[in-house]
Amino acid sequence: MAISTIDLATPSGLQQYENTDLDEVKAGIKASSAVVKYIEIDNPNGAEVFVKLWNVAVGSVTVGTTPAQAVIMVPANTVLPLPFPAGWTFGTALTAACTLLAIENDATDPGASAVILRVLYV
Repeated sequence: MAISTIDLATPSGLQQYENTDLDEVKAGIKASSAVVKYIEIDNPNGAEVFVKLWNVAVGSVTVGTTPAQAVIMVPANTVLPLPFPAGWTFGTALTAACTLLAIENDATDPGASAVILRVLYV
């Protein structure tokens, strides 16, 4: 698993977060307010997966218990691009995880192949 955050040379101060093995273990993308401009999710698994996003600091999230702000279904064997030209604001923090089921109390590992998450934010 590799997690990286890089500053992109843009006037707006855009940053790119990449997690090459997003699973049911919560991942802190940003510990403070973020405006998301673009999300890309690569699901190489043979079944759909669900990426869950929280407007909560990573330390306060329990996957399968803490209600997610959003749940994104990613079809099997799909790269899903999600642009947000006006931005999607997370006022507190930005945390993510990926599970096999959409239901709130699910914390099941999404599969054998690594789900890749990329987020562009300011």
